[in-house]
Amino acid sequence: MRRRAYTLAEVVMAMALLLLVLTFLAGLFLHLFVASNKSLDSSIALEIADSVLNQAADSDPASWAAIAETQAIYNHDPRTPTEFRTELSFPGTPTLEHDMGQIYEVSVEVYWMSDQPSRTRQQYGRQSVKLTKAIYVSNMRIAAPPP
Repeated sequence: MRRRAYTLAEVVMAMALLLLVLTFLAGLFLHLFVASNKSLDSSIALEIADSVLNQAADSDPASWAAIAETQAIYNHDPRTPTEFRTELSFPGTPTLEHDMGQIYEVSVEVYWMSDQPSRTRQQYGRQSVKLTKAIYVSNMRIAAPPP
């Protein structure tokens, strides 16, 4: 019995279809790689923002202006660190005052791959994260024990 061979047209069509599928998959994996890197950067920035806000909550409002960080973290390439910068903002006066203390609304913006916050980059999107926290500062002083 004779076998039927594939014609040149069938082979070319199969190769074209295979090339089309491989091109689509390569684009998909590239997009997933970029999304994974952005997610990693955003997660690191949120951790840094939370750390800075906790540092502000543990300190006196007079020292908040000095809280600023730049951290170089090796997250994508082991040879080149990504710099994460922080910018702390807070009102000079409390958002809410009470006899027992004040509440301040403190925000920190962490940005990377840019010298300024709230910047975007084509195919990457926003390169900053902003986190806000209400910080209570007590007026109550612990009295010294009697002698």
